[in-house]
Amino acid sequence: MKQVGERSVKTHPLLLERARRLKAREIQLQKDKEYLYESEGLRRDVQRTLRSNPKLVRYFFDHFPDPFAHLGQVSKFLEKVSQKKLKRVFYRYVRYVGRFGVTLRIKSGTRRVFQETLCPWGQKFHVAVEPEGFKPAIPNSDVDLPDEYLFECSALKVTKRLQPHIDSGAAKMVEVEDSTWSSALSQLERFAYHPEGITFILHKSAIPYVYCLIGESVSVKVWREMYPVIKELRKSLYGREIAGRPPDLKRQRAIIKSFRESGPDKVKAIDKRSVDTGKNPTPNPTSPIVYYSNLKRKLKTK
Repeated sequence: MKQVGERSVKTHPLLLERARRLKAREIQLQKDKEYLYESEGLRRDVQRTLRSNPKLVRYFFDHFPDPFAHLGQVSKFLEKVSQKKLKRVFYRYVRYVGRFGVTLRIKSGTRRVFQETLCPWGQKFHVAVEPEGFKPAIPNSDVDLPDEYLFECSALKVTKRLQPHIDSGAAKMVEVEDSTWSSALSQLERFAYHPEGITFILHKSAIPYVYCLIGESVSVKVWREMYPVIKELRKSLYGREIAGRPPDLKRQRAIIKSFRESGPDKVKAIDKRSVDTGKNPTPNPTSPIVYYSNLKRKLKTK
């Protein structure tokens, strides 16, 4: 009976869906060069601060592994951190979690830093605005369960043209019920809404977010003209550019792994010059050395 029960738990639809989301997210992350650079740069920063201030660093990661679950407490904690370099590393970590949905943990008794991918949220959400903030559209009867876990609503109705984009993961939908007509959202919309255009809303928080408030009379021409603006914002806020030759992430992962090995950089660069590329080693040792050095420079503290 116990074995049957264990099997039924493992095959529960919610657990299977969680596993599917995690796997899909991890595949996306493996294709993201910014994630690769930031993960390694942050890991190096954390290990460096572990050597200089182990107690405070361990306290931070033990108490706030997912800082977005306790942003208010994290903000107060960071205000009390007097060391600028240490504070910069903590801020970098908060932005990292919010941006990629991945947390870092420090193995007890060691300086080993490992990653854990947070389970992504769904694609449809239904919430109500209350004086204290967002609440689930269906009231939460469990005082021990955070409201955020009840925001998701897979039964939310959307347009026929939107649903395929939600199914593919290219879009999400959030429906907000605002019966008070006086929330911060309502106040924002009163002065920001532009019927004939698109309003870009930059939310400067732990990490910057860009919202688009779309006017009811926006033309296709306006949509097209805004794409360069979106590219500019993406580059300035997140350092992202989708242009040029895509990087060889397989080769870069092998080189990044070698950063943790002992020995002179020049020797390691030459040894790794043809790793995972399927090509013969280049006869010019300067090329892999430059490639190695440029990659290492990208991982420095931001």
